[in-house]
Amino acid sequence: MQVCDRYVTLLCGLMEGPGEDGIKALLEDAAKGARGLDVAALLKRNLPENQVVGRMYSPACYISDSWPLVLYLAYKYRHDPWLALRVNTNLGGDNVHRVMIIGALLGLTSDNVANQWFDQLVKHEDIDQEIAALIDSANV
Repeated sequence: MQVCDRYVTLLCGLMEGPGEDGIKALLEDAAKGARGLDVAALLKRNLPENQVVGRMYSPACYISDSWPLVLYLAYKYRHDPWLALRVNTNLGGDNVHRVMIIGALLGLTSDNVANQWFDQLVKHEDIDQEIAALIDSANV
């Protein structure tokens, strides 16, 4: 339950649109309960990802096991979400669940990321119209 609480707290914090320092602080705080994970200190050690994954933290898909790795990747690649997703995929293991969480976290840190990804959907204009219609019907 601790991971779930930290994840929800992190999502809520990121939805408020904090600046760079706020994003770093939220990710660092979320990591505090993850088996002594200090993402800033770990990043300073400049270890290759294949040492962090598997040797230090599990590549498993269960959120309780993958939470430290998710936070590490989100913290390290917060300025380049595309790279975060590629690195996560290349690390192997059960990376699908991790990438969903990383994508959600990093998508909330930048307005451009969500728009760029949305605009690449084949039917993005149709989806956009449906979203607008749904919002209009809710405002009636």
